[in-house]
Amino acid sequence: MKTKQKIQDRIKELTPAFELAEDSYFASVQEKQEGGDVYEAGFIKIESEYEVLKKEIDALEWVLNK
Repeated sequence: MKTKQKIQDRIKELTPAFELAEDSYFASVQEKQEGGDVYEAGFIKIESEYEVLKKEIDALEWVLNK
């Protein structure tokens, strides 16, 4: 099992990438809702990256708080 410090460091490492992915994801969702021309494969990639990072951070936080 990882040490508490390693888990915290990993969360800090992932946070900037997650924030960028989150911004891109919600901007794409908004553009789609407004009828914008969103390339579907690009949207799926953005959505996938966002979901993977979110799940990893959530799992690390769960382990940290357990």
